[in-house]
Amino acid sequence: MWAAFLFFGIAIVPNTQGASFHIPDGYENPVFRIADAADKQDYTTEATVGGAVAASNNLDSLWQVTDYGRSACLFRGDIAFAQITTSRWSYVRTRNWWLGVGRGWIDSYTGNQDAAQLWLDLHSRVAAKANYLPSARFRRMSLEWVGFGKSFPLRLGGRHGIIDIGVRHLQSEGYEELALEGWISGDQFAGPVSRLYSDSARGSVGRGWCVDAAAELRANTWRARVQVEGLLGRISWDSLTLDSGYLSSPRVFTDAEGFLRDAGGGFTGVTSRRNLAGPINPKVRLSLAGASGRAPLLSATFRKGDKPSISLGVMHSCADGRFRYVSYYPATKMGEVAFANSRLKLRLCSDSWLFQNPKHALAELSLNLP
Repeated sequence: MWAAFLFFGIAIVPNTQGASFHIPDGYENPVFRIADAADKQDYTTEATVGGAVAASNNLDSLWQVTDYGRSACLFRGDIAFAQITTSRWSYVRTRNWWLGVGRGWIDSYTGNQDAAQLWLDLHSRVAAKANYLPSARFRRMSLEWVGFGKSFPLRLGGRHGIIDIGVRHLQSEGYEELALEGWISGDQFAGPVSRLYSDSARGSVGRGWCVDAAAELRANTWRARVQVEGLLGRISWDSLTLDSGYLSSPRVFTDAEGFLRDAGGGFTGVTSRRNLAGPINPKVRLSLAGASGRAPLLSATFRKGDKPSISLGVMHSCADGRFRYVSYYPATKMGEVAFANSRLKLRLCSDSWLFQNPKHALAELSLNLP
């Protein structure tokens, strides 16, 4: 136990200096925009509500990763990750102006190989190793926003389109970041732990802003849209609570939710206040498609800290505004299908049938209100 204390004796603290933040999506899939036969700046009034949920991990099927009845298995990667994101948005557009509100949250987890194997073994109740040296971090952030923007006509050569500029005020009443490193053998644990979290009763509410931009071009044979959420932006919290210390437990048990619980031993630590601030990580989404009929479709998403996501597909558009498309993401082996008409837009993505064994999945629904 003392060897573990010497090895892990420097308490880990969540990064409060060089932090940057992902935020939930605030807009619908840009493919839906370029597939629409009408130019948005010609609308008199339009109301839209929508939302999306996305989950991704490299541990196991989304339906089995928290299953305590699962069979034993080995994690064969170096770094484990898991993320789930939800987002909702509502917009009213009047001519070239729009006003919107939305909310969402992001949970993200990263861990080393031992942390991933420990998670799998806790859920199968079969120990693959006698000793574990887990290192793991978890971040949860909820966000609400209100914003407005304006569209400007764009002409480039013989092509026409629009430029969208939007500004959003961000507010977060829920932030939590956990960090753990240590040594586990049987029912013994030793290592530093820390928790950085907000408390709205103490005034630790996050506030920030972001500027979004998009450009859309339309020609006779093709359409393209580049959409950047968080082109510029920043968010900050004052007086977050930081609990950090060293935990040594002669007995650890796992509760019904899979968390380690101390049943004896000691915890030595301190509670302090920290400010947290950092920029928004821009999310860039690009879509390019043929203008009508059956045509090729290219989509790509880029964001700092994430691997690029690129898909290739085929879109079929109808004169009455209906369209559908199928796409494939080679990197994640994920397929995507979508359908839309004048009132409803729906897309589903998964690397397996949604009700079988997907590790990556997304569902998005958007409604145009009369």
